Amino acid sequence: MATNLDRVVFVKDPSVLPEGVKHHEAIDSLAKANKLVLLLSHGNHYHLPPDWILPANVKILEYDLDMPSIQAAVVRIRDILKQHGVDVYSRHLGGSSLPLVLSGAVITANLGIQLAFVNGEDEYLKTHKILETPPSTSDSTEWDIL
Repeated sequence: MATNLDRVVFVKDPSVLPEGVKHHEAIDSLAKANKLVLLLSHGNHYHLPPDWILPANVKILEYDLDMPSIQAAVVRIRDILKQHGVDVYSRHLGGSSLPLVLSGAVITANLGIQLAFVNGEDEYLKTHKILETPPSTSDSTEWDIL
């Protein structure tokens, strides 16, 4: 059985998680099925029980929509991803400003590492369980930044 434990998943915001599923349950499911889960948020917060422990392969990155906060988030994302064989090159670190943390970024991954972007329930369903077969390379990886 092939697994997708070599996949890095970006979750755009807590609002893209399925309704009726508690945030910590959705996060646990994603963490068990993927190499790394990055939970992004700019304003919305993930609602987690006070005694719940964040899985080791999950990182929460909250940022404000101002350049210092975006730059700090990009640096943190770059450092986290580098530990997993993924490089980030961002215009936010080159002096040219864009509104959101990943817009204008180029993400490169080592051979065998897959990237997935959760922008809604359909993408969540594809990334929260271990796959019987590897994901198709024809899957759209477009992500609506706005």
